[in-house]
Amino acid sequence: RDFAVMELLDLKNETWLGEKVKAFTPARFKFKSRMSLASVGIFPGGRFEFTYSDGELFGGHVIQGTGTITEGPTTAGIAG
Repeated sequence: RDFAVMELLDLKNETWLGEKVKAFTPARFKFKSRMSLASVGIFPGGRFEFTYSDGELFGGHVIQGTGTITEGPTTAGIAG
């Protein structure tokens, strides 16, 4: 979740704010706590994928984070 917040905070603030809504910070509006784990995928080669419901941060899209056991988290984005 920490990686997803770092990766998606600018997207939230640049594209997904309503009018007169102050910018999000990692603590403001409890960005991380609004994410709830929906699924975990483990794949050959040590690749993994975490999918979270977005807590209406991105209009109901899911948040997906991927990575590998050796590299750790590598990408985070929204889908759906």
